[in-house]
Amino acid sequence: MFGGPEKEPGEVKDDDAERKFDLYKYDGIKALQMRQTEYAVKCFGEALKIRPDVETLDYMSQALVRMGRFEEALASLEVVRKLLPRSEQVLRRMGHIAYMAEDYDRLALLASQAVELNEQDGYACLMAAQAAQGQGRPEEAAGWLDRALALDDSLRDARLLRARLLTAQGDLRAAEADVQQLLDAQGDDEDALLLRARLCARQGRVEEARAAYVALTEANPFCEEAIQELERLNLLNIEH
Repeated sequence: MFGGPEKEPGEVKDDDAERKFDLYKYDGIKALQMRQTEYAVKCFGEALKIRPDVETLDYMSQALVRMGRFEEALASLEVVRKLLPRSEQVLRRMGHIAYMAEDYDRLALLASQAVELNEQDGYACLMAAQAAQGQGRPEEAAGWLDRALALDDSLRDARLLRARLLTAQGDLRAAEADVQQLLDAQGDDEDALLLRARLCARQGRVEEARAAYVALTEANPFCEEAIQELERLNLLNIEH
């Protein structure tokens, strides 16, 4: 009397599948938050057997990245791309994973697609620079980085990569200018502090180098590179 109209058998079946989907999906999210990554992947896999879902595929890619299963993570996001073919964010996520995997050919292809989608996207230019640098074309990478920062001055990774390239090319003054901008934006940026220390050391500014290394070890007492390089700097100073 109070239950309303009876449902058709197909509707009941659909409701049951949707309940199972929600159960698997949200169990997976909870497991991912608790760092139970393998169980999260199993849950997301069961949910995706029921139906494709952009959010679930995204969570699946995050879980797979945590496990170092980069190719599978990219495959998961390829499905998202089919559902959202003009999403710049999806291309960025895929580019980041390809960069982590050091798959520079894949990254170059994704960067090309991102630039084609939006040539005014600074992050797409950063992806192109990372691909060129990984493929051993530093001059091309520098050009893409200049373009990326002209479009978006706040791109931290673009500025850091450009500073590293400038350092490798011996243009230490220009590299220091980029490092200073990074530190002005975030004073405890570990990568920028490490690069500043190295730049100072290369120019014989021992006390400044030491101060930069000390600042870095204070920010992160477990930074092995800073500890070792500071010890080496102190040893060289004693010897001279």
